Amino acid sequence: MSLVIVEQAIAAARSCLAPSSTRLQQLQHASSLVEQLHKALLLEVELETAARTCSHTTASTQESSSRSSSETEGIGMLTLDLLSSSDVIDIVGQTDAISCTSSSTAAVSSSHVDVQQQEAAPLKTCHRSSSSSSSWRMVGSPAEQHHKAAAGSSSSSSSSATSLKSVFMAASAAQGRKPYMEDRHSLACLTPAADAHQAAAVGDWIEGVGVGSQLAYAGVFDGHGGSMTAAYAADSLHRLLQQHLHTAELQGHQGLSFSDCCQSAVSKAFLKADREWGEVTRGRPFDGSGSTAVVALVHKRNLVVGNAGDSVAVLARGGAALRLTELHRPDSEPEAERVLAAGGMLCQGKAAGSCLRVKQNPATLPAGERYARQPMLAVTRALGDYKMKRPSFPIICPDPFVAQASLNPADRLLLLASDGVTDVLTDDAMLEVALAAAEQAHARGEEGQEAAAAAAAAVQAAAIEAGTYDNVTALAMLLGWE
Repeated sequence: MSLVIVEQAIAAARSCLAPSSTRLQQLQHASSLVEQLHKALLLEVELETAARTCSHTTASTQESSSRSSSETEGIGMLTLDLLSSSDVIDIVGQTDAISCTSSSTAAVSSSHVDVQQQEAAPLKTCHRSSSSSSSWRMVGSPAEQHHKAAAGSSSSSSSSATSLKSVFMAASAAQGRKPYMEDRHSLACLTPAADAHQAAAVGDWIEGVGVGSQLAYAGVFDGHGGSMTAAYAADSLHRLLQQHLHTAELQGHQGLSFSDCCQSAVSKAFLKADREWGEVTRGRPFDGSGSTAVVALVHKRNLVVGNAGDSVAVLARGGAALRLTELHRPDSEPEAERVLAAGGMLCQGKAAGSCLRVKQNPATLPAGERYARQPMLAVTRALGDYKMKRPSFPIICPDPFVAQASLNPADRLLLLASDGVTDVLTDDAMLEVALAAAEQAHARGEEGQEAAAAAAAAVQAAAIEAGTYDNVTALAMLLGWE
């Protein structure tokens, strides 16, 4: 089926090259076929990965099929209350009502998972990936709403606040002026207590309580050259993280603190995701895509952030903006030196005002490839981009920068954003917009989840208003202190 769609897409694309009054319809048709191809291939990738990493093949296949049908819906929002180690938790994700609206520019939706104290209840891990301009909202039961409001009211920290009790997460994405959407994101609740194979069953009930060890996870993935690598990363990186954390749990952390284990897990998950995606796409020359990645883990007072590329994480600490990521671009001296040492070149884009880019040095290529057109990238680290990851000349690498911070009540909000936001907004401007939107939501009586969603949507809208050309994704993690 994938081959048929490829042939149809190529034929449709070729028809667009000839002058025609119906060129717009032809372009739209070609775009539709490519989107179908993307969905079919992503489903195939998920099935291959599930068969390779999970012994429960049948269950994984059913889960992949159900997820593929909804992966292009809106954006996600998740609520996670952080309990003490003596608590047994139940994360409830039921939906009582769903209202759908249409949006031409942005994807704004929410789902929430509330944590309540129960006896011997299982843990649910939730995941959403955004790639469309539709908008939807999931509303929980009255009991969940009451608990959510109570938890949300603590998000405005006071001088007496000493412990982090809740994390509210929401994301907002927009295609912007680009003709296609390549950004993706994911939200999840992780628990090292779950079996490694169960980490792949995202959205299914996990048999295990994960007492006091649950983590809030969020990730933003900015694709380039296509969206398949970004979609794969959004779908798999949190599962790989949970597997590594589970292994560390079984091994007793080997003398490391839990925070150190999280940092190690982030590095390993990035490298494994890149390696596995390379194995899946080997022999598929039509996919030369890549993706930046920035992820954040919150566990009690510990925050761990990892990134490859130019997507960022910024923490609102008091009245200051604290960036926790590095920019992996060719205008960074250490990155430029690494690229040149790996056989790469630095070049300026032809368009006026274009940024510095990296490409393969023709002298390092086989004779038959020296005069072929080579890809140029504006980042020096990314997932995917295997044409620039030759074993002898690894110009692009997936190794993440990983940072750890100890949270305190002065920390109110963590923002993750793609460069569609940061190209037009400073860190201070992003946080100012986000915090103002959250405060306005509180003033309207909207707490917790609604405040996080308002913050993310406000940053996304501000980037569009500021004139960004790129896809835009803004993800807010609102910290609730007591």
